[in-house]
Amino acid sequence: MAEAHLLALRYLQGGGKSNVFNLGNKIGYSVREVINTAVEVTRKNFHVIIGNRRQGDPAELVASADKAKKILGWKPKKCINQMIKDAWEWHLRHPDGYKSQSISMDSKDPNLKIGK
Repeated sequence: MAEAHLLALRYLQGGGKSNVFNLGNKIGYSVREVINTAVEVTRKNFHVIIGNRRQGDPAELVASADKAKKILGWKPKKCINQMIKDAWEWHLRHPDGYKSQSISMDSKDPNLKIGK
């Protein structure tokens, strides 16, 4: 997702008009799948409270990145397992979150690498 944000920034800097993009991969995951994957990746068992669907909750929400692919040249590359693994590893390295590091957001940095 960071790559998509950088591509969007470059798109705007290149004269592109403000726009809205979904960054989904057309694959829906149930809450149960996310929980099971998180337990598998983290090797941590945590307490889960199972309840009924809330009134008004949709049965399924799935986003497509077709527009982001067409305009920005971006497409999703990771599956749920890798996304949770990446997030878990980041949290292990940064237990205090972002306050434990300084962040550079200079998209013109020649060392900043993004792929298509």
